This record gives sequence, C-alpha cells and structure tokens, in this order.
Amino acid sequence: MTRTSEKLIYHNSFFAMNTRFEAILWGCEQKVCMEAFQLINTAVCAFEKAISFYAADSELFLLNQKAYENPVSMSSELSKSISIGMAAYYLTNGYFDISKGNAYHNLKEGKSPKNIIGTDIRNRIIINKEHQTVRFSNPDVTIDFGGMGKGMALKMVADIIDQQLVPNAFISFGESSILTRGRHPHGDYWPFALDKSLANEKEWQLNNSTISVSSTLTRHLGKVHIFDPLANKGVSHQKTVLVQAPNPIDAEILSTALIAAPDFAYESILGNYKVEDVTIINL
Repeated sequence: MTRTSEKLIYHNSFFAMNTRFEAILWGCEQKVCMEAFQLINTAVCAFEKAISFYAADSELFLLNQKAYENPVSMSSELSKSISIGMAAYYLTNGYFDISKGNAYHNLKEGKSPKNIIGTDIRNRIIINKEHQTVRFSNPDVTIDFGGMGKGMALKMVADIIDQQLVPNAFISFGESSILTRGRHPHGDYWPFALDKSLANEKEWQLNNSTISVSSTLTRHLGKVHIFDPLANKGVSHQKTVLVQAPNPIDAEILSTALIAAPDFAYESILGNYKVEDVTIINL
C-alpha cells in the first residue's frame, strides 16, 4: 500500500549553538516541511550570529568588548533578548543572571571568578530605551544568555512551525531542549523520557509543549557546568532538573535557575512562571 503524502515523515538536522538541532516534521506535503525547515535553519543561524558569547563576529561578542567604555547600539533582536534576560533575574530571585558571563567562564577555566559589586542587575547593565543603547557599569560585566539562547531560538522555531501550518513536529536541540507540536505518527502524543541512569521511569506525553533538562551530571573532567550567581561559585551538588512549560524560554531559564537555587526558593520562583511539570532529581 502506498502511503499518502500527509503520512510521509520529513527528518533533517543542522549544527548550531555548539550542538545538533534535529527536526521531525509530518502531516503536510513534503514541500511544506522542507520550506519550513529551511526557514528554521536560516532563522536559528542568524539568531546565533547575534547572541553568541564566543563567536568573534557576533553582535553580542562585540558589545561585550565595548559596552564598559561607551554606550553601544543594539539591534532590536538583541535588545529584546537582553530585556528578557534581565527580567528573568528578578523572576528567579537572582538565580538566573545574564550579567555574570565573565565570572562563569573564569570558573570553567579554573580561575577565581570576580564578584561584581551591586546586587541589582539594572546597576550593571544600563539600558537607554530611547536610543536603544546599553553600557556596563563594571569592567567585569559581560552578557551571556546561557541556555536561554536555545530557548529563544526554539520560540522562533515554534513561531515558524505554526506560521507554516506544519501540524506535527518534534524538535530536539542538543537532546536537552525539546519542542513539540501535534502528535507522533504512530500515537496520540510524542513520548519523552530521561536517561535510565537517572533512575526515573516517568514518560512525558507531549503534544504542544516544550521541555528543558539541565543537570550537573553533564560536567566534563570535573569542570563546572552550572554557576550559582548569588554565591558566585560553581554548583557542587548533583542535581537534574526537568521543566515542562508552554514557553521554551521559560523552560530553559527555570531548568538552569532551579539547579542553583536552594529547595526553599522553588515555590517563590515557580510562582512567577506558567509551568506544566517540574521534576527535580537529587543524586
């Protein structure tokens, strides 16, 4: 029996943000899936060009080099991203802090991170909305979006999928950031489960949702993977956090913040977000 074109599955991938982006699309003509994937590829790579902490020709990299000396103009995309990151600082009680890129990367390299004086992120990253410029109050301030970058990219991907009327999609961004639309070709939902090594047998049944997983177990060769911005040190305890939320940006922010935050802060932080599920595994 010949399968109808709507049942054909389109699968493709590309490399971005230092990891593999994989897409499974189905339920519409192959041409529609291919065009949607090309739009996604172009959008994600262009967004990386704007917000990469490492790429020497990215807008963020150049801003980080110059913003302490003088106000630097921003594109609307970068300005929006910084605003989201600064808002997350308050919504997570300071456990997600985009202003401490230098401290985090110094720690990863085995150096002592400098503690930036001033508890309010608005005293470190100073925005002029009228002129759409930004400057830093301290030479040790640099912006690093961390996992939030993948969340913002996935929000763009979700918008493209919806606009192109692709009814069913499963997106894996580095296997730790998941976006779904519709259902699996052979079921009523997209199934998702954590690695069995985490001793968690739960299956998440996803339709139109996102999942972000952060874990201290991804540390390599003893290097710190997640930074506690309030304590100004790396997270030493072993913990895995999974957050399911409608908005992939929120999921990424929370999965990182809840690794660093103490248990007593969870309720306060989660009360600021719309979430569908939070699973925390202490090892």
